[in-house]
Amino acid sequence: MPSEISNFYNKMISKGVRYAYQYKVSVFGSDIPGTNFGRDDFHFYAQGFTLPSRTVTPAEVAFQGMKFRLPNTMEYTGTINLVVNCDESMSIRTQCEVWMNVYANLVAGGGGRKTIPANANVRLDLLSSTLDQDAIDRTYTLVGCWPSMVGDSTLGQNETGILQFPFTLVYQYYVEGDSGASPNFVSPADTNNLSQ
Repeated sequence: MPSEISNFYNKMISKGVRYAYQYKVSVFGSDIPGTNFGRDDFHFYAQGFTLPSRTVTPAEVAFQGMKFRLPNTMEYTGTINLVVNCDESMSIRTQCEVWMNVYANLVAGGGGRKTIPANANVRLDLLSSTLDQDAIDRTYTLVGCWPSMVGDSTLGQNETGILQFPFTLVYQYYVEGDSGASPNFVSPADTNNLSQ
């Protein structure tokens, strides 16, 4: 037992653990009509998310009385659920509603746009330091995003907490990258134009 405690102690000294709050969320791209999402605007209000996952479904092939399982179709979770704090002017929620209106518009013919956005992405950065927002250990970029829900916000005279709303995005797939990696489908102009 003492050796196990010593090993645990040494491991915590050398590596430690990752905390669930070491992250930031950015929404960016040139195909987010009518909004001005900024990398330093949204992530201060995004309260949480779940890292994306994917599954490979096997295909069974029979040979001489045996079944072999080959990697076949790949499926992504396809949605990301965010909890967002409202800023004082509610500009974050307004931007989400404007984006949502592109795809769910009762006034427009057909109810809104029905195509996958060419460049609308969400970037999930895992931070090595909560004091340095640029100290990124790992990045996940969700590609081809569009909003499927801007959720309820509860108002009331007895409510004393921060006004929040759930925000669900659908994505096509994600790309994993290290801190220095830049996905080739994202140009610097895309992020610069939306950082104001």
